[in-house]
Amino acid sequence: MIKERILQFIEIKQLKKEKFFREIGVTSANFRGKAVNTPLNSSTIENIFTIYPEINPDWLLTGKGEMLRNVKTADVSSESTTIKENNVTTLISILNRTLAEKDKQIDRLLSIIETTNKQNK
Repeated sequence: MIKERILQFIEIKQLKKEKFFREIGVTSANFRGKAVNTPLNSSTIENIFTIYPEINPDWLLTGKGEMLRNVKTADVSSESTTIKENNVTTLISILNRTLAEKDKQIDRLLSIIETTNKQNK
């Protein structure tokens, strides 16, 4: 669940929970009891990516990949501004770019495997 991954992020980054929740626009009650099983709204997710651009969107949304991503400072500023302006559409665009990059990496790795298999025959 996304909320469980958020709590993991808070713990790894050694953030104060109350401050984090305030920054993203929710209360700590959203992460306790039965509320921990309810979904976050898109504005909250947008706030998380805007304030904490080092969070890997794939990891946060699906649990796949690394928790943190390497982001150049210029990219962070640019993407943060874009997210604020276009909300969910921009988030989807960012996730699609990330997926496209992963697809390219997979294609390169498959090519290497194919070449290696041919050489070993």
